[in-house]
Amino acid sequence: MKKAKRYTVDDILAMNPCERYTRSQIVELSSGKSSVTANDAAKAKISNADKGWILGHMLPWPSDFIFPEGVKDLWVDNNPALTELKVPEGVKELYVYNNPALTELKVPEGVKELRVCNNLALTELKVPEGMKYLCVDNNPALTELKIPEGVKDLYVYNNPALTELKVTEGVKYLRVYNNPALTELKIPEGVKDLYVDNNPALTELKVPEGVKDLWVENNPALAD
Repeated sequence: MKKAKRYTVDDILAMNPCERYTRSQIVELSSGKSSVTANDAAKAKISNADKGWILGHMLPWPSDFIFPEGVKDLWVDNNPALTELKVPEGVKELYVYNNPALTELKVPEGVKELRVCNNLALTELKVPEGMKYLCVDNNPALTELKIPEGVKDLYVYNNPALTELKVTEGVKYLRVYNNPALTELKIPEGVKDLYVDNNPALTELKVPEGVKDLWVENNPALAD
């Protein structure tokens, strides 16, 4: 069994936790240990929300790790050695930020809100059915994005390799900004708020009837 990585108080402070987690507070929660593992953090006497935050900064987890029951929000942030992520069942809100080696992300059924930002090596993202809120921002290797049925709020920003985006029925709020390779954007009936800005390769855009709030700017290849 691979030895679990240990984190010192300085390591945890470097993760920039909220202000109430001072050095003395972290030492107290660590029961005086000089360092802790992800398993220690899972058992710590802190809120489930804070467990989701700290555990998301301690990836990859050891092979004997047991994800704590009751944790619904998971922040996966700034894990330079993480190449693959299998999200535990039960997570409802998932935030995946700043993981430069992450190439694959498996999101389970049940996640309702997903934000995927600044993952430099991520080439594929599989979004499950039932998602309500999806934000995909600044993933430069991402070439394909499939939107499942059920998404209501969709934000697609700054993905330079993304060439096509098919928006499913049911989306109400759509933002598509700064995707320089995007040539095709299909928008279904039912969208109410639509913002399409600074997509220089986009050549065609058909706005469906019923859009209430419309902003289309800085798309130089788009015919009037």
